[in-house]
Amino acid sequence: MLGQTLFGPVASLLRGMRQLNLFTARPIAALPFGAPILEGVPLAMRHSLVVRTGTVLPEYSDRPSPGSGALRVLYSGGQGEKPLSGPQVEAQAVLSLYGGPSGGQIIELRRDMIGPALTPAPAILHIAAHSQVREDDLAVFCATRAEDDPIGMDALFPPSADLRGTTLVFLSGCDSAGHSGGTSLAAWLHERDVRHVIAAHWLVDDAAATEIAIRTHRALASGSEPPGALAFATRQVYDIVKYSSLRFWVAFQCYTA
Repeated sequence: MLGQTLFGPVASLLRGMRQLNLFTARPIAALPFGAPILEGVPLAMRHSLVVRTGTVLPEYSDRPSPGSGALRVLYSGGQGEKPLSGPQVEAQAVLSLYGGPSGGQIIELRRDMIGPALTPAPAILHIAAHSQVREDDLAVFCATRAEDDPIGMDALFPPSADLRGTTLVFLSGCDSAGHSGGTSLAAWLHERDVRHVIAAHWLVDDAAATEIAIRTHRALASGSEPPGALAFATRQVYDIVKYSSLRFWVAFQCYTA
């Protein structure tokens, strides 16, 4: 019903289009645009989807391409008495797609390592960590490191951060897109000169999120742009029987300035 309401009037125009650029405002910006069914198929199965935040970035002649290396992966083992192994496994799998240590670095997410992790700015920054967000204050978004030491957005990406060399930030944790999609955490990063942000709208299954991340990076390492890479990953995960339900893959969206 939603797909027909939003896209039915232009369905004939959409046929054959590989990428849809969606210029949205609240509250529509918070919708998972890959989910609506149009002509019997989820929209994400036919198109790569880009949610545009409206931020205008300067053009930098030295901005690296997504597949050019300079990958930085931050991971956190989560909180509680037993550390989580999943984020570190995800980090290793992502790095391996870029040629291993020669293609980038894996760094544990700690306060004392934030500066070195972002200097110089990596072409791609992947954060494999559980996350939390407080909807009335985006600065309280945090990549969970330890129960008594959450790292907030303002500490992870302060206004002084120079991310002009960063083409993509991939946030693989739950709720990492923020409460209002393209007008929140993605916009926060776009204001710091990041062109693309891939993030999740709500709670995500850890194993499915890792599959999305690995397959997206596989496409990036082969030369795809972030929207197309995420679309490629989404369709592959959709074809895995145990992950074919919308809840496993539709949370992730690409936000582009």
